[in-house]
Amino acid sequence: KNHSNRASCIVGYNNSGTPAFGDEFVLEPNGSATNIKVMYHPGVRKMLAAYTDGGSGYSDGVCRVVTINEASAGGPDDVTITNKVMFSQKSTSYITMAYDSNAEKAVLGYLNDDQEGRVVVSNVTSGIGSISFASPTTVYTGGGGYHAMTYDSKADNILFMYSPDSGGNKPYIAVCDVSGNDISVASTHRLNNPSSPLLFTDIAYDSDAQKAVAVYANQQTN
Repeated sequence: KNHSNRASCIVGYNNSGTPAFGDEFVLEPNGSATNIKVMYHPGVRKMLAAYTDGGSGYSDGVCRVVTINEASAGGPDDVTITNKVMFSQKSTSYITMAYDSNAEKAVLGYLNDDQEGRVVVSNVTSGIGSISFASPTTVYTGGGGYHAMTYDSKADNILFMYSPDSGGNKPYIAVCDVSGNDISVASTHRLNNPSSPLLFTDIAYDSDAQKAVAVYANQQTN
């Protein structure tokens, strides 16, 4: 977010061996964009920007497709930004994203207005890059948060990390299967039993070791 409280994006490029950046492009002109997540979609060679749209007055979960238009002279690139598309209505938070390279789908995770942790499959077209969403799947209910997500290419699963209120805000992972536009929860696992609720989580996949590594910090022992 920039000085005008608007969500913006900027493209970095190599200027004769020196990192450089072009102009700012406004992603959300209405201000109050939070929970901003950006991910590259290799299937269509575009960026996805998902965020909570506070400017709507309802804090909807929305996503835009960003296309980087390469400059012909090696200078700063231009971008094309599509209209925002809503994937969750009202009070959306804890947005996270991952790309399933086998299904060639981007998956989003979030907490909705009913305090349900959900995952949903997106469909992004080539060309201008429109985006749509399938029906979401509920992973947990009763509130929670601190979401993180990665794709395990060896197991061909989306790993959705979360901290549910019903589970004492301990770290959990849902193993999810993507099939076409559908996503299902194959199993859920509690990682550990820390002595206090979580504050932060993250998860990443090591393609060399073919292992996923999850990290978290709780309120007493980091």
